[in-house]
Amino acid sequence: HDPDPTVRASVAKQFGMHGRTSFLPALLAATEDSVALVRQEALIALGSMQNRWLDHEDKILTAAQALTHDDHLGTRVEALIVTSVGVQKRLQGARNASLAGDLVGAESLMVAALAFAPGDKRAAYDLGRLYLDKGDTVNGQQVMRRHGLLMDVPRLRAAPAIDGVPDEPVWQDAAHTDSLWLISRDHEAALPTDIRTDLYVGWRVDGLYIAMVAWDPEPADLVIGLQQDDDDTRGSWIEDRLEIFLDPTLSRSRFVQLCINPEGTITDGSLPSEDEFAWDAEGTWASHVEDDRWSTEVFLRFTEDMSRPEPGQMWGANLVRCFRGQEFIMWVRT
Repeated sequence: HDPDPTVRASVAKQFGMHGRTSFLPALLAATEDSVALVRQEALIALGSMQNRWLDHEDKILTAAQALTHDDHLGTRVEALIVTSVGVQKRLQGARNASLAGDLVGAESLMVAALAFAPGDKRAAYDLGRLYLDKGDTVNGQQVMRRHGLLMDVPRLRAAPAIDGVPDEPVWQDAAHTDSLWLISRDHEAALPTDIRTDLYVGWRVDGLYIAMVAWDPEPADLVIGLQQDDDDTRGSWIEDRLEIFLDPTLSRSRFVQLCINPEGTITDGSLPSEDEFAWDAEGTWASHVEDDRWSTEVFLRFTEDMSRPEPGQMWGANLVRCFRGQEFIMWVRT
């Protein structure tokens, strides 16, 4: 109860480091502190102690849920991380029910998870997938579309020139998203990012067209490692790069991958494969660096591995921007 908020924040941090269950009530009370820094540190401490929440779990999750709309960015981020624990538990229960053949129970738990954390990407994805797996395409697509997990990709009226600069009017006809999310190895939350990225996808009779504008205040700091095209996609995240993952048959058992960096150098491959990384992308691609961004355009020709889609056909896909080889920003939070 020190009048100095920096002291209160420091105490909350120390409580988290010591991790005693007796500290939980004080940390829970600190989530209602009038100073954002104290709320943030209390949430960090509570998140580090999640295995010791015990009887306090419901109150902690409720407090975190309320703070996901806090005025303070750091507090909102930590609240999303803590809330993701509750989402994960609900989704795990739904997956267990699904494996046991209780699809009604699984659906109920997934709906509850989404109601607990509206907008949660994993909860929306799992619910959409459940509907699709049951053959309920309308509801499955509706859930995916509503939460930005499905792109309706149009046929372009003209083929853009592949020069690395998606500035032609035809790109305005493509499917577009700037809704990307940070991935972390430390938690399951889909966190917003202030690293702006615009993605465009379209197709024509000959192939698929993808473009990215990667806004960057310091393009001179771009991390570029790959100097020549390669079939080995391992380690593709250690530089600035766009990664394209495609599962054209929606098999959910194999994907092809194309990665391109700011110099237009690529790696490509497929997993799993009898000959690992054997897939070779057919098409053209280019990248371009400007004062406040780098951009890339990719044309992938339809082939036996990636045949021309029929109207209404769904593909599995993900688009990932690697930033400085340290942050990974995904369209779909896997």
